[in-house]
Amino acid sequence: MRNMSFTYRIFVLLLVGLYLPVFSFAQLNYPSEQVVLLTDRFVYISGESIQFSGNLSISQNESTLSEVVYVELILPNGQKISQAKLKPKLNKFEGELSVSPDVLSGYYFLRAYSKWMRNGDVSDYAYVRLKVINPFTDELMFVNDSLIDSSAELINKIDDSATLSLDKVSYNPGEQILMPFDSTRLGLSKTSLSIIPAISSASNNQLSNGRTVAYTELKFYPETKGITLSGKVIRVSDQTKVPYHKVNIHLENEKDFIAVLSDSVGDFNIALPHRYGRIELFAIAASLENEEVEILIDQDFCSRKIDLKVPEFTVNDSEKEALLKMVNTYQLKRLYQNTDSLNENLQTYQAFYGDPYKSVDFDSYVALDSLSQYFTDLPSWVKVKVEKGKRKIVLYGPQASLQLYEPLIMIDWIPVDDVEHILALDPRRINNFEVIITPYIHGGITYGGILNIFSRKNDFAGMNFPESAEYINYDFYNFPRNKIQDTDQYNSFDNTILWIADLSTVANQNTISTEAPLLKGEYVVLLQSIDENGNIAIEEKSFSVE
Repeated sequence: MRNMSFTYRIFVLLLVGLYLPVFSFAQLNYPSEQVVLLTDRFVYISGESIQFSGNLSISQNESTLSEVVYVELILPNGQKISQAKLKPKLNKFEGELSVSPDVLSGYYFLRAYSKWMRNGDVSDYAYVRLKVINPFTDELMFVNDSLIDSSAELINKIDDSATLSLDKVSYNPGEQILMPFDSTRLGLSKTSLSIIPAISSASNNQLSNGRTVAYTELKFYPETKGITLSGKVIRVSDQTKVPYHKVNIHLENEKDFIAVLSDSVGDFNIALPHRYGRIELFAIAASLENEEVEILIDQDFCSRKIDLKVPEFTVNDSEKEALLKMVNTYQLKRLYQNTDSLNENLQTYQAFYGDPYKSVDFDSYVALDSLSQYFTDLPSWVKVKVEKGKRKIVLYGPQASLQLYEPLIMIDWIPVDDVEHILALDPRRINNFEVIITPYIHGGITYGGILNIFSRKNDFAGMNFPESAEYINYDFYNFPRNKIQDTDQYNSFDNTILWIADLSTVANQNTISTEAPLLKGEYVVLLQSIDENGNIAIEEKSFSVE
């Protein structure tokens, strides 16, 4: 993690310089990205999961910048319901989002974008309109009249080409379905396949994938190395930004921290390590003499306003029967399906500095009255000095250069720059401390050694942190799906009978096979392909179970 932010900034500078010769000096243009989004179906029962996949590309034939794709389920007015961060692989991504059981019946949108795309227009994100049914309430989601548009119907044409075929048009429950397909007629690297109830087919869908040719103003950095945390350091007194100020980030349960300096205007951008799930972050800015500072963290998901048009929500008599079957299927799934709990194996992280030169265990010595006595009276290579009436902690070692830099002082892996707060700690609450007595470079900053203090209860021993310190429950990458669906995986009680997010995984097959649903009704095999221009071609093959 060393020098991450420095490398990141150099990349952006190189990116800007790369396009200077190509475009007018009067108006810089930056290459734009595009996300194309596919879902397993387009009608869901509240409480179900939306399975999706997609493709990320960039204009001007450049390598893709982003290593993070943001996916959200939103209302037509942009209000968020659920969200995810995904790591694309070879420009492709897949995942799933849950529809809350409490949402009301209505039209919703699944949308996807990268942070780099936030430099463009919000309408250029990928959007898929979805119809959600909550069978347990008659109340409908309120939609402002200005968003109701009778023309906001299907904008995708169903492709009737014979890329995919079925061996029969009618099957018995549980009977094998054979689906020969012509791999030469589609781009398998950007194609998904699903078997779904006919009521949830593409005829209920609206897709939108806009494209800005280039960005003319740079507000967000590309996430080339993974998830980034950005924000600014400001003075509390006048709310002005503080340039070149140190910011430290610590991740819960990890034996490391990330340090970065704000830039010339007081902003900072930190590349975070590759982690999954929600992790508590501790953010703290170094103290500013005689002044208070605070950290303002940018929102990681887009917060710009958007209004999306939807048709008036209706359910006719012919749809009610099919939707009732979907509800019954969902209830059977909840009743009989055993859901494996997610086993989060907590990784044990080693100290970023490796083995310490010296470790002092307080229980090995007679109890002393103050922390400074442990430093002074024991052979710890840590001393307390007084300069200009102020106490400071210094480390001694064989290298003279150790005295050229301020030491890195930590309590339970949190960097602290106020020596008086450290020395005021009750030694009875301290378990031990570790010392590194050589200059150490971490995050592009050189320290005159390291002093790391550990409390007995991992509670910072009652340390009083500056006002700038704050805890953040931060979402990293969503956990990968704990089961990968293949062509012989059969969902007996699921409204998505089969979902293959990426047909390239079965590229060596000419025929896909699965079992027919157990419940009688009308079904569709849905094939969605993304062409080289980012457009989606949809092909459907209908069959019945009798």
